[in-house]
Amino acid sequence: MPEMYLLDLWEEYKPEKKADMIKILNGYLSQCSTENQPTMRAWWWYWDPTPSSLDILIYMVPSRFDSVAYMYDSTGDFAQDGSDGQTLIGPGNKPSIAEVYTRPYTATVMANLVFHEAMHMKLKKGNSMHALGGVASATVPTKVGLSKTNISAMKSALLKPVTQWSDGIAQVRARQQSGLP
Repeated sequence: MPEMYLLDLWEEYKPEKKADMIKILNGYLSQCSTENQPTMRAWWWYWDPTPSSLDILIYMVPSRFDSVAYMYDSTGDFAQDGSDGQTLIGPGNKPSIAEVYTRPYTATVMANLVFHEAMHMKLKKGNSMHALGGVASATVPTKVGLSKTNISAMKSALLKPVTQWSDGIAQVRARQQSGLP
């Protein structure tokens, strides 16, 4: 079954906030599920996942200075390089990398940011995705809820393969162990 893996390698959030975010994300994934297909589930991941091309891997990083996407390709063509996250959309079979910057926002806003970056990745769209409105908007809403357009777009995209880059996990851990911030 496809999964959404959230990686908080810096342990920025308390368990309660993580649980609230997962509840919201699983609600969104349930709304976007397709009949006769298992529903994708969101999880906080604490070890190295081996994501399939149907999975979604979201790195939760403190800031753009800790960017996992830049570790992969510092000259990359980022779909969105905003103040709250970014997604590198890999062309063809090259990996895609999505990251959300950990902020002191509510669990709802953080879940919306995670889903927003997942939409960039799965839809393979840059800023043009923002025209879909709702959670896809350039300014992510502060309330829980996907628009009908968001649901329709992701329903067809969730089962499309997108290569994920999980090597960033080892690179972040090596950087942390070396004493670099």
